[in-house]
Amino acid sequence: LVFYFWQPFAIYWIARQSALTPARLRLVHVVLAIFSVYLALTALAEVQHASALVFPKYILTTKVADWGWRAQGPFLSPPTNGLYLGMALCVWMMFWPRAGRRGRAALLVAMGLMLLGVYLTLTRACWLGALLGVWVVLVLALPRHWRSRLVVCSVLLAAVVLPIASSSLVGFKRGPRQSAEVTALSAKLRPTIATLQWNVFVHHPLFGCGLGNYQKVNVDYVRDTQTDLPLDSAKGFAHHNMFLAILTETGIIGFACYLAVLGFWSYGAFLLWRRRDRPLEARQQGLLWLGY
Repeated sequence: LVFYFWQPFAIYWIARQSALTPARLRLVHVVLAIFSVYLALTALAEVQHASALVFPKYILTTKVADWGWRAQGPFLSPPTNGLYLGMALCVWMMFWPRAGRRGRAALLVAMGLMLLGVYLTLTRACWLGALLGVWVVLVLALPRHWRSRLVVCSVLLAAVVLPIASSSLVGFKRGPRQSAEVTALSAKLRPTIATLQWNVFVHHPLFGCGLGNYQKVNVDYVRDTQTDLPLDSAKGFAHHNMFLAILTETGIIGFACYLAVLGFWSYGAFLLWRRRDRPLEARQQGLLWLGY
């Protein structure tokens, strides 16, 4: 209640009441960029077992889960760590229009550090999200004649690289006690987990099974005779898809509300980026949201 509802509401209310001048918006970008350098360097220190360089120490001493070699950062969660580092990748791109030649060289180094941090989380969704975020920012920010070329080159590159790298993406070693087979099994379980979630949703379509109740009730829906998937093996796993998780726990009504908020914010961000009469820093807030 405190961290997932009241705290975000308080931050949102403070932001709504604040006077957002170009200087303050630049300051927001600078603070996020500095924080991201800390996250990336901490991720590197974690993976290299340089415990003296990891701060705060609870990152090393608190074990919420066995993440193996994955950089969890102060969030104690590699996916969350990768999410923030992926956003930071877009934040660093906001400095590009005002930077000179040397400044842009420094930005490329910083972005490389962010990419390294994202990679060290060893979380496939974070890898994909960071790359897609950068791609969205580039597509919207580049001149029109470059935009179509980027899209075509991206499609061709994905068509060549993904079939080659798919086996490596499915199975890779994440830690001393987590073999490549375990990682591959995690990917193979996704359809089974999704099917079990869908079964729960079908029985609670309007309001869902209740926020946070999925793992308490999913055991009642594993005996589905219409599928050959071993649903019983998925009952101990948490959600692996955010949209399906919201649909399962809050139903069609909650899911529609979530999509409405996400859609209106994204549309507003797109309109803000298109406003040529606004300061660049203000427009970049829209671009940054779309990348995020």
